[in-house]
Amino acid sequence: DLASLTASGGHHSNTTGGGHSHAHGSKRVSEHELHKRSDRDINLQVFKTHEEIRNVERQMDKLRESLARNENKDRNMAAQVRSRLSEQEAYLASLKSSSTALEKHQRKRTDNKKLTIF
Repeated sequence: DLASLTASGGHHSNTTGGGHSHAHGSKRVSEHELHKRSDRDINLQVFKTHEEIRNVERQMDKLRESLARNENKDRNMAAQVRSRLSEQEAYLASLKSSSTALEKHQRKRTDNKKLTIF
């Protein structure tokens, strides 16, 4: 459902190891809005979403390493890392859903162009 599409480039806030704060995207995009965007804009959005997926996966790897280090040493820290890891997992799921919806819209557009050109 494209009405609940989550695309990178909004205001999803998240903190990673080391206390650094990064802003990530959570911007609702309707199907109507996608139809108004150019092919170039959609290609760019797909690219940005894939980049964000890679970044989140990298952050999750770091969090897993941190969790492994702190599991038996500092239970409070391990609990915080687990919490951040679950937030990242939820964000990653929404990014993947967004990516799938954008790619589906791209395919629909491409197929439609092929049908209109005889």
